[in-house]
Amino acid sequence: MGLELVEINHLHKKELKQFIQFPFDLYKDHPYWVPPLWADEYDMFSPVHNPVLQHCQLKLFVVIENNVVKGRVAGIINHRENKLYGKSKARFGWYDVVDDPAVTELLLEVIETWARQSQMQEIEGPMSFTNLDKAGLLVEGFDQLPTMATMYNPPYYATHLESIGYTKAVDWIEHELECPTVLSERFIKFNDILKEKYNLHTIQIRSKDETTKYAYKMFELINKTHRDLHGFVAFEPEQVKLYVRKYSRILKPEFISLVADAHDELIAFGIALPSVSKALQKAKGRLFPTGWYHLWRSLRHNDRLDLYLIGTDPAWRNKGVHALIFYEITSAAIRHGIKKVESNPELETNVQVQLLWKGYEYRQHKRRRTYQKTL
Repeated sequence: MGLELVEINHLHKKELKQFIQFPFDLYKDHPYWVPPLWADEYDMFSPVHNPVLQHCQLKLFVVIENNVVKGRVAGIINHRENKLYGKSKARFGWYDVVDDPAVTELLLEVIETWARQSQMQEIEGPMSFTNLDKAGLLVEGFDQLPTMATMYNPPYYATHLESIGYTKAVDWIEHELECPTVLSERFIKFNDILKEKYNLHTIQIRSKDETTKYAYKMFELINKTHRDLHGFVAFEPEQVKLYVRKYSRILKPEFISLVADAHDELIAFGIALPSVSKALQKAKGRLFPTGWYHLWRSLRHNDRLDLYLIGTDPAWRNKGVHALIFYEITSAAIRHGIKKVESNPELETNVQVQLLWKGYEYRQHKRRRTYQKTL
């Protein structure tokens, strides 16, 4: 039998299981693939758990040969994004394939046809629903372990896309930083000067309840600070609830840095988390029976830290406030014996963020890319 294209109903659990299962088979025992949690994948495609589906169209497809899945892809139309930017753009995501260009061609062709029929004029991917979801094809750093927030793929993914007319849309770069063993006197002094000059202070989170409370304030800042980033769409209250519920259970207060002004208003924040990549590999996508233990242990005993989000109120940019964020996170990292820090993806054009690493020994070790095509 030849290649067979099959549409997946995301509301049908048995069909969706086939879609989710494919990368687990494709990357079984791969040293650099970090599996997602099955529960999170199911929730992502559930209108009950993922409010973004209220304003997004979704199509899922797999390619099957001899009763074996050979590839998968999702097509997404985010109507809020298109309305905000005045575009007619579709997204593709959850793109995973064996090394057969015919599989990629078949998958992308059906998504492109669907997008054209929906009056879309361009397509970009791999992307998910929002800017906090995984995006970008790995194009450099194939021998590096991804963070929980990123994807892994071999080099042939990009080769397949380029062979059918896809070109670079944007790149994100990632850095690995050496964590110092002590804070420099210069860093300590600069931290004190900033606080005194602008009458700023840091807020110490001491419980999970406080984490949840400030999480909502952090999302208010995200909507302000990220609005100029590529494809960003402000988060609605229901989406915020989803992410707060999803991540507050694993965030560690000591790695959350909050900076407030004289009126106790939040003006900047940073969130980091001990790396859970190896724990997720051991969990193999399941919290039970032992996955939860691997995650718990990695959060308590680790020498690697992942930076996830940094935000500064636009009114406070270019005043060095980010130094206060890194003072707190670096101090916590030193106390916990952290040796390496991962930056997670930042747009290659985001010079302001890249300047943050100048105070550390660092290297750029990964690059991700979304691809685009005119329809």
